Amino acid sequence: MTLPIDSIVPEKVSGEGGVRIELVGTFAGYLDAPFRVHVGPNGDMSDPECLSGVPGQGNTLYPISGTRLRCYLPVLDPTYGAPYHVFVRILSNPETELLSDILEVLPPQYYSKVFELRAVLPPYYYKGPINMGLLEPTS
Repeated sequence: MTLPIDSIVPEKVSGEGGVRIELVGTFAGYLDAPFRVHVGPNGDMSDPECLSGVPGQGNTLYPISGTRLRCYLPVLDPTYGAPYHVFVRILSNPETELLSDILEVLPPQYYSKVFELRAVLPPYYYKGPINMGLLEPTS
């Protein structure tokens, strides 16, 4: 028997780690059940595990609603055209689900990091525009 998982949001992520993804499906019968999510090229338990983001919970995940399971990605290598698989398993019984070739991991994009840094620097530093909308237009 397989788990009723339909999709993943978002389907394109940065490989830096800590990126939140949500699995969309029907989790109404599994709200108290612990899950594990593996993301990688193999599509099985040998791939890296996602984290829960809840202190003390580690990589054991629980659905946040009847339709969503939230987790945070580990550091991943860019896919370069061969999307990763997402392997979901429930720990309380042998049910699993494999979403094949669904998650594209993009290489790091450092141009957006400049604006993130400028946004947190103190206001008395001359730092230039703090977001893309404040850039002067080029001719």
